[in-house]
Amino acid sequence: MLYSETAGEGLPILLLHGGFCSLESLRAQSDALVAERRVYAFERPGHGRSADIDGGYSYERSIADTLAHADLVLAKLVRLWTEEPRINPAVLSAITATTLVISGDRDTIRPDHSLLIAASIPGAQLCILPGATHGLVAEHPELISAVVREWPK
Repeated sequence: MLYSETAGEGLPILLLHGGFCSLESLRAQSDALVAERRVYAFERPGHGRSADIDGGYSYERSIADTLAHADLVLAKLVRLWTEEPRINPAVLSAITATTLVISGDRDTIRPDHSLLIAASIPGAQLCILPGATHGLVAEHPELISAVVREWPK
């Protein structure tokens, strides 16, 4: 079972944490948004309070087990980061939810990949933060909250 939190009222927003993190990495954004938005968040398998799973990770998989073996979790994440996602950009065109893709210009995910994701989702918006890495949520919590608070426009 995946650990999840739901709080607040208003326009819904889903917060997705990064690899080898937990919802705590998004706590500042959740706290800033909950007064105005309905905030949904969950922890991926093997992260935070969600149990680990047997076998490798995939973006489609959400079966839980335990997070007792951080080295194993990290090894699975390294495989995930280096071998996935293998998502055909055309598949992203089926997404109908309002979408904001945020990444840093010094992110391990290249800006052109973030652009491809945003361009493949109808109506999606892209925000590239200058000077930010893949840890942009922790590096710039106030800026991330401000960007999300103003979105969608």
